Amino acid sequence: MLCKDAKLLEILEKGRNGEGITKEECIYLLEFDEHSFESSLVRATANDLTRERMDNAGVILGQIGVEISPCKGGCKFCTFGEGHTKFESFSISNEELDQKIREFTEGGDLYGLYLMTMHDFNLDVILNAVEHAKRIAPPQTQIWVNVGDAPFRTFVELKKAGVRGAYHVCRLREGIDTNLDPKNRVKTMENLLAAGLELYTCCEPIGPEHTNEELVDNFFIGIELGCTQHAVMRRIAVKGAPLYSRGQITELRLAHICAVLTLALGR
Repeated sequence: MLCKDAKLLEILEKGRNGEGITKEECIYLLEFDEHSFESSLVRATANDLTRERMDNAGVILGQIGVEISPCKGGCKFCTFGEGHTKFESFSISNEELDQKIREFTEGGDLYGLYLMTMHDFNLDVILNAVEHAKRIAPPQTQIWVNVGDAPFRTFVELKKAGVRGAYHVCRLREGIDTNLDPKNRVKTMENLLAAGLELYTCCEPIGPEHTNEELVDNFFIGIELGCTQHAVMRRIAVKGAPLYSRGQITELRLAHICAVLTLALGR
């Protein structure tokens, strides 16, 4: 089968050459049904570009929850959201933390280890976890954090402690499906970058109700900030979460969205 869509082929050629594609071109690609021939071309092009860019290699990542509690972020898609969670507050012991770090890193092939908290967190608690990770993990394993909104000085302290980067996102419909201010989310990304940390971000949590325009606007938050890593994630329909009834997108649709983001990155 030959593709007769000249616009599609032109966009794919730009993306394949690493030039990046515009918001309008991203939206055009996202309009194709994930079961279509055109979608298979988009995915194949992005797959080829990624394998060439990364020398056909991937990385292994891990994450340890340092503490959990009913979260004031109140995210309607999250099992920890205050008001609907069934989880009680919990902090990992130093002994269990050490054990999990060893289990993750004993093979020597873990590229990055995330240490995660809730939106509200105690800096001393996360710094303690970082100290344990730096002591136990081999030098080739980067230490990252996944924490809530925080000022510049917090990330300066994390950088001094040996943290390489942080995962942070301004989520889809932030401030509508969450109790958090999207401006604060972006400001936190700016803070961690200003402190010298790498930004790892994501377009998430994608549900069936999100428009292509919403997805693309979210893509470009990370792109325009100069993130080190970008990703996409679908929302999992968790029973008990307020957004459960909206369902979830297919893995094939997620792959299509991921492919468009890959072509948009342009590097």
